[in-house]
Amino acid sequence: HRALSLRSRNQSDDGPMSPLSPSSLSPRKTFFPSILTSPIQQNPLSRLLRSISPLGSRYRSAGLATMSTAQLLSLWGDETGDLAVSDVSDKFGVLLAELAALEDSYAEGIDHSKRILKTIKDVESSIRPALAHQTKLRDQIARAVTKKPTPDAYDRLEQLERELVRADAEVLVADAQLTNVTRDRLQASLRAQIDALQERCEKELVLVRYGRQLLDLLNGEMVVPGQGRAPYLGEEQSRQILARVDRDLRAWS
Repeated sequence: HRALSLRSRNQSDDGPMSPLSPSSLSPRKTFFPSILTSPIQQNPLSRLLRSISPLGSRYRSAGLATMSTAQLLSLWGDETGDLAVSDVSDKFGVLLAELAALEDSYAEGIDHSKRILKTIKDVESSIRPALAHQTKLRDQIARAVTKKPTPDAYDRLEQLERELVRADAEVLVADAQLTNVTRDRLQASLRAQIDALQERCEKELVLVRYGRQLLDLLNGEMVVPGQGRAPYLGEEQSRQILARVDRDLRAWS
């Protein structure tokens, strides 16, 4: 049974992930889930961006390791003295080298996706002062109403309430801006990652298809001592296979 969500079911279905309710920040429920409830370095989006950061380098490292494997496979095949093994291992090494390039390309896609997603964090950071100012005004008003009523206290309370009205309007605009930016940038970020994944998978299928054709050129039938093998005649076919690989990878869109 596959999970339908990665979120803990210990929290209520409609409850916010943050321990502080967003509704406490303004009269209406805002879009700010965790901007003020934790240090900016610890909110979920910041942790998400940090978790993505090493992914690109890991895929690049996998690409380098795959390229090394391709080179060693080709060198070993050449040293066997078997023309069929030498040719197939060399051509298969070329396919592995193409696979290594796909790892690097996919890493670029992940990095691009992260850069897009980071724009949401930039907007969050830009509206953080407005949210803090609104919260400060609410706290000041709460303290003011508990003080002994005097003309000065009334004047101060009226001033704070006027400032809060302006602050609420500013936060309302920021709320709409963050909502719009989040949806737009999230869609663009995930699309970039999906596009990179699609390119990687479809090009890998090209390599798989022609890799099997290369393997079919290698006669793996057992021979008894003293029995010679038929001469290998697959060099031209293997070159044609690689030409078709190049053609199909270039034609991908």
